[in-house]
Amino acid sequence: LFTGVCEAVQHAHQKGLIHRDLKPGNILVGLSEGAPRAKVIDFGIAKATGPRLTEKTLFTAQGMLVGTPAYMSPEQAEMSGIDVDTRSDVYSLGILLYELLSGEPPFHPRRLLKAGYGEIQRIIREEEPQRPSTKSTTIEEGGKIARARQLNVTTLRKRLDGDLDWIAMKSLEKDRTRRYATVQELSSDLGRHLANEPVSAGPPSVRYRCAKFVRRNRVGVAAAAMVLLALGAGIVSTTWQWQEARRAEQVAVTEREKVNIEKERLENTLEFQEDTLTGLDAKQMGLTLMQLFRKSIAELLARTRMTPEEIEATIEQFSALAIRANPTGVTTDLIDKEILGPAVATIDKDIIRDPLTEARLRNAVATTYVDLGLHNKAQPLLERALALRREHLGNEHPDTLSSINQMGLCLSSMGRHEEAASFVREALEARRLTLGNEDPHTLQSISNMGVLLMSQGKHKEAEPYLRTSLEGNRRVLGNEHPATLESISTMASFLVNQGKKEEAEPYLRKAMEGNRRVLGDGHPSTLEAINDLGAVLAAQEKYEEAKPYLREALEGRRRVLSNEHHETLVSIESMARILRLQEKFDEAETYTREAMEWHRRLLGDEHGNTLGSIEQMAYLMNVQGRLNEAEPYLREVLEGRRRVLGNEDPDTQRAIRVMGRLLYDQEKHEEAEPYFREALERSRRSLGDEHHDTLMLINSMGMVLFKQGKYEEAEALVSGALKLEPEDKEHQERFNTLLDAIEEARKKKTAEDPSPEKEGKPAKTP
Repeated sequence: LFTGVCEAVQHAHQKGLIHRDLKPGNILVGLSEGAPRAKVIDFGIAKATGPRLTEKTLFTAQGMLVGTPAYMSPEQAEMSGIDVDTRSDVYSLGILLYELLSGEPPFHPRRLLKAGYGEIQRIIREEEPQRPSTKSTTIEEGGKIARARQLNVTTLRKRLDGDLDWIAMKSLEKDRTRRYATVQELSSDLGRHLANEPVSAGPPSVRYRCAKFVRRNRVGVAAAAMVLLALGAGIVSTTWQWQEARRAEQVAVTEREKVNIEKERLENTLEFQEDTLTGLDAKQMGLTLMQLFRKSIAELLARTRMTPEEIEATIEQFSALAIRANPTGVTTDLIDKEILGPAVATIDKDIIRDPLTEARLRNAVATTYVDLGLHNKAQPLLERALALRREHLGNEHPDTLSSINQMGLCLSSMGRHEEAASFVREALEARRLTLGNEDPHTLQSISNMGVLLMSQGKHKEAEPYLRTSLEGNRRVLGNEHPATLESISTMASFLVNQGKKEEAEPYLRKAMEGNRRVLGDGHPSTLEAINDLGAVLAAQEKYEEAKPYLREALEGRRRVLSNEHHETLVSIESMARILRLQEKFDEAETYTREAMEWHRRLLGDEHGNTLGSIEQMAYLMNVQGRLNEAEPYLREVLEGRRRVLGNEDPDTQRAIRVMGRLLYDQEKHEEAEPYFREALERSRRSLGDEHHDTLMLINSMGMVLFKQGKYEEAEALVSGALKLEPEDKEHQERFNTLLDAIEEARKKKTAEDPSPEKEGKPAKTP
């Protein structure tokens, strides 16, 4: 695990970046392909290596103590003007290794916390720590540390004595010239230890011990040194003059070269900051968090007298509660509060004096927020980055145009399509003017415009943009460039949304075949194209042809992306849908239930995807006539959507209508009535009396009133709708059929019971 941390830090050093605050709190450990993997975070006080960029560093100021004292190198604590280099991170890694081996850092944080600033510097600069093997036997929790490693204290000390003591102590040398020169050397020495090979670290030499003796006995040695100093004065003077001349020759670098070096270092720093922020997967982190909690609870309970069955039941109870807390939401909040939020706070302190650097960092954080779905937090960062780039680069600079485009896409994702359109259009027009119609960036903007119009339901306006983008990509980039394949898939989606499934099919086949050749069968983009083709074939009722594609996509996603990945869940739901359409209900239920349980576990009970999967389960029960089983699922969906989306949301309205229909089909007419009444009132307000959906609800409401014997109200409702003269003859036929049924029921009632009764009371069934 520690060598993985070394690899991450060495990667940073190769990018020209020193961390300067390595400590346990800045290292996240998660599972990757079933194995633990370390990720180094919080480069908030990182700096570039090599020549100093400037006295105005990105996140620190001259004269400030930078880092965490318990993990800080002597030169970093001293702030003597010695430029901190990569060996400072070697020292901090040595402390991490020391703590992993012995259970405690060389200088306990509580001691440093109580000490004054000067005392902290003295301790770090002068005090020699115990060897890890000695430390492990002297700390209060030494026995606990040994037991955690399934050893006793004596055996643990023997394991640490020798190589591991030497490696740790070489990393912690006060004189940085005596440490490992690079993190790679430290990691390689650990590798040699694990392979039972001789390590480069070893006990201190005689020469080094003599030097340490001189430092400890300065007064006694000083008198003897005076004689030697007098004899050597002439030599020193001559040597000094020679060294000065040599030094002047070595630093004869032009100012232009210095500026270029500074720019290169700054670029490396910014690239590394951006790389650090990418790839933060909240869903995966949430799953890892759950797995770690389950493992920890299992280990804790294993020490009790509980039986394995009781332990498993307790863990399942915990999981059921934790799922409701939404692990993905928890990890998203954690990333925001512990990584992105502090990054924004640092940027907001105005210590970054270069406006374009500030814009780039704001843009990087905003991009991560967008990836996490936190568009409301991304928006102000994108706005500020755009404003800075407009001011300092002008409206037509490529970076400014990129910011304009990102702003539009962010607003579109927030549902603010009209605002988004102005930004997307501005980026498109500027790119056409500055780059030309067939530049790849222009073609991407053309595609973005088409997708935005499509999301607004403006299909006629969207189509020419999408076709222009596709044709341009084919001419400029070729038929099998990833951008061209993406355009083909987008065109297919457009046709599917138009209901033109037959036209979409050849596009999807080209996208699938191209992705297979270019990216390979197992690439996520290929698997997406395979799944989309299967879905379109299924929509055309070509079930047997569709099923192999859907199954291939599902198996590939399980293998490449894992069961819990959102794209895998899409494939699971696609398989469930086609099996349901084939009336293979038992198989369909297995897949539907799997998708529902994964959504609950990863996203929580009230996430939109979870509610959608629960709705599919309700529908599956319904089509089988298992109405009593469908009802609780549908109630959960409706209640969740009311809380999360509100009563006016279209998905909530659909759930209200379906709930009314389900109760009606169970002949629970009195319970169904308020659902139909609510749905009808909202449909009239939002769509008007003559809309197809409103007329359908009038018929449903009329039927539920009729079934309860409320003939007068049903007749008034349906007659009023007929007066609107709906264009669709089917509506007229339904209404007339219902009016005939009402009249027939009245006649029957009169024949059975000629005595006057209050209108609306249902007749008794003979």
